[in-house]
Amino acid sequence: MTEPLFEAEDRLKERIKELNCLYNISRLIEEPDISLEGILQRVVGMLPPAWRYPDITCARISLDNKEFKTDNFRTTAWKQSADIVVKGDKAGTVEVYYREEKPGSYEGPFSQEERNLIDAVTERLGRIIERKRAEDALRESEKQNYFKAELLHNAPMIAAFHDKDLNIVWAN
Repeated sequence: MTEPLFEAEDRLKERIKELNCLYNISRLIEEPDISLEGILQRVVGMLPPAWRYPDITCARISLDNKEFKTDNFRTTAWKQSADIVVKGDKAGTVEVYYREEKPGSYEGPFSQEERNLIDAVTERLGRIIERKRAEDALRESEKQNYFKAELLHNAPMIAAFHDKDLNIVWAN
């Protein structure tokens, strides 16, 4: 028996919401000068509209002892979560809650597609966090190298930096 047209349309609308969530995350990370905290706060707001019951959905992202929550956030018995993994280690968690009981589905009241979406979001966030941390480390390294170059160039005396084996690394 084929699926009635209105049920097929409903399923397609749900997939569109999920895709829009992922597309919006992709667009968000392309914004120049957006901080990791800014990304996480905006992503947490993108989650509820992508779930089947957006009016009763709330979300929280936890990373490095910081929390980013929707305004209506509260914990309930109807929870779906996934770990954010960075370089093979758990760095945080994404949690989505329904604030009211809903009929059972694949994982409590959550669908298989919602499981796939939360897994995709956490995987993407793990890569974003890795990239942002690498960018921060590069900026810090460039700042230190600039300081060393300015010091060496402008020093009125002979200056040198050496490594632990006393090999000269920088000199003016």
